[in-house]
Amino acid sequence: MTPSNLLYDAILRGDEPETCKQLKILSAADMSADKILTDTCIPAILEVKRNVEAGEMYIPELLIAQRAYQACITTLQPDLSLQTYQQALDHAEIDLSCFL
Repeated sequence: MTPSNLLYDAILRGDEPETCKQLKILSAADMSADKILTDTCIPAILEVKRNVEAGEMYIPELLIAQRAYQACITTLQPDLSLQTYQQALDHAEIDLSCFL
């Protein structure tokens, strides 16, 4: 698997240490922070949200994945464009009212 796929999977699992490890590998490979976030991190958290809505994952798993996703934003934030950073924050929000 590629580091991008490993990062995606780490976010889905909520594996924060693995998420940080894969971010370092991708950054060392000269992949831009914007590209990492838009091509891998955001699609991963959107997949988590879809899985929760479909009943394939539950809120605790969403919250754990959200923590890994937030680690991505925090790690990449100094190198992100303002537009991508705002996009990342928009996807970081969790609306739990639809699950009540």
